[in-house]
Amino acid sequence: MKIGVIGAGISGLRTGQLLSHQGHEIVIFEARDRVGGNLLTIQSEDGFHEAGGEWIDAEHKRTIALVRELGDEPVPADDRPSRVMFRGSIRQDDDLWMDAANDLRVVHEEAKLIAAAMGERPWLDGRWMAADGRTVGQFVQEFAISERGHWLVESQLRSDEGTDIEEVGLAGWLYAYQNYLGRDSNQGEMSAYRFPRGAGTLCEQLAEGQEIHLKHAIRQVQHDENQVTVVSESGSQRFDHVVVTIPPALLQSSFFSPEPGRTLPRAWETAPRSPTVKVALTFKNCFWEDGSDWSGAFLCDLPYQQVWSGGQGLECTLLCYVNGERARSLSAHPDSAVERTLRSIDETHPGAADAFEKGFFYDWINDPWSGGGFTYCRPGFLSHGAPYLGRPMGRVHFAGEGTSQWLGFIEGALESAERVAEEIGT
Repeated sequence: MKIGVIGAGISGLRTGQLLSHQGHEIVIFEARDRVGGNLLTIQSEDGFHEAGGEWIDAEHKRTIALVRELGDEPVPADDRPSRVMFRGSIRQDDDLWMDAANDLRVVHEEAKLIAAAMGERPWLDGRWMAADGRTVGQFVQEFAISERGHWLVESQLRSDEGTDIEEVGLAGWLYAYQNYLGRDSNQGEMSAYRFPRGAGTLCEQLAEGQEIHLKHAIRQVQHDENQVTVVSESGSQRFDHVVVTIPPALLQSSFFSPEPGRTLPRAWETAPRSPTVKVALTFKNCFWEDGSDWSGAFLCDLPYQQVWSGGQGLECTLLCYVNGERARSLSAHPDSAVERTLRSIDETHPGAADAFEKGFFYDWINDPWSGGGFTYCRPGFLSHGAPYLGRPMGRVHFAGEGTSQWLGFIEGALESAERVAEEIGT
């Protein structure tokens, strides 16, 4: 069969590869001038850093297997302690304030208990519908009783979800939390590995040998019971099946003809894109490494929120990862984003301003083909999103991390590719 794939992010590329292995003829369309989507590796003379997604959790079996399939091994993350700072008080993450550590433990224990009871299809059980109207912020407020504990839990979850937790739906978050039921309580399996040559480079490897049309934005998908027509500015092509990997939040009813009913658009509304940006600060030397027993990573209540040593090879780069309203603030004033972030970094990494060489601002919020960093769930996701986002519409199939239970992760993108390959079959 001839199959069209819309989007050359990692889900589209993996979908194309798997369907090619089944013997199908695959054509991939990509609006950008490159492959990779939200995975973008920036190369330099000294090494590289990641402008987009970069981490692999220990549970991400598909991602680890794909790296190995392409001839590499995941690189273990730095195992030295990180630091956290709240109102000027600094602790290492293996020696947290007792009240904060207790709150963090309680929140995750409660989440595990509820998630374990939800089952595979909790939307069929009315017990969970009350939680579907609540937010993760309200859940944390119930169980984190100390000021430091509330801040720590909120900061960690904001980093995971890509936005402020007052915007995240509780029931959908608990549904996704089922992925972590086997995780050690110390969170040691999170961000366990990196891509050896960069996530974007892995996408370029996946693209090799595939027919990909870059700078080829699709205007409409017309479908009937026999075939699907993909319409772009340069004309139209007909396929036996089409796989759409555009993020749910960027889809509109008018993209399809005939238009879907109310169910799918309502599902798309419950799966928005996270307000996520990255600021890369490159220095003359890795000054934070000099005589230090820590990795340079910081989680703090300053505007930059979170930072880690992101330069690979010999590159000396700190990557600042900012989410929620503070990310929107940087996105609204992109010309000053690097300067504002450097000022904050200089407070926690003395010497940053003196060693600073250059900076880059990666604004995923205003990227027209991303609309944000990754997908998260709004209130209502369990009722209106999770049951429908991955369902095919006739010969039109949907993939991407926003259609998987591994919402927001590279693992989810690969999970969705496997599901679609199984749907279409041989």
